[in-house]
Amino acid sequence: MHGISGRNGHRARSRRGAALILGLLISIALLVVIYAIYTSALFGPSTVLRTGSGVAEDRPWLEEDRIVPFGKVIELPRPPRMQIDKPDTINARVFREGERRGQLSILLSPRGEVICTWHAEFAHGKRETTFDATAEGNIDVTKTYEGPDGPDATLLYFITKGTYTEQVYDRGTTRGFVSGGTIYVTGWLPPDGRGHGKITLTTDKKSSVSYEWKY
Repeated sequence: MHGISGRNGHRARSRRGAALILGLLISIALLVVIYAIYTSALFGPSTVLRTGSGVAEDRPWLEEDRIVPFGKVIELPRPPRMQIDKPDTINARVFREGERRGQLSILLSPRGEVICTWHAEFAHGKRETTFDATAEGNIDVTKTYEGPDGPDATLLYFITKGTYTEQVYDRGTTRGFVSGGTIYVTGWLPPDGRGHGKITLTTDKKSSVSYEWKY
């Protein structure tokens, strides 16, 4: 009888152990689903969070040393690059995979300082999303644009860093949330014609999502 009881106890412990493992696997699967839903709500249904590539523009946090500390002199551009003789504001359109994502304002100072503000409101189904962000930085004449046709010394580079907030509201569930992170706005300004660049959002400086801006 004692041997039978021991075997039964062993089976019971094995079943409990299997149940615990199954429960753990189910919990992990649920967490993965919740994370996927959260990132979809954060960045949109067509966005995939990606790790930074080897391209500096895809990982602007690696170029933070280009942001000049407050009070330091910023080297100003010379021709053929654009000349900033007075405060100027550039308004650019923002896109994500061809879909409009608000407007970016780029304020240029004759001292080389740059302030960017971004506002976007868009909806997908019953979900409404609003982004607001401000980033500060400066131009950098030491960086030269490298395009498919080679370098272009007429384009002026700038880099800014700041914070963004995102508000998501679901009309179906009447629920929403507010989140935020770090934003980088970088780009190239021509002496005339069309400028272009990127808005990069990140929460951990490992994964990011990018938007394109142009005017």
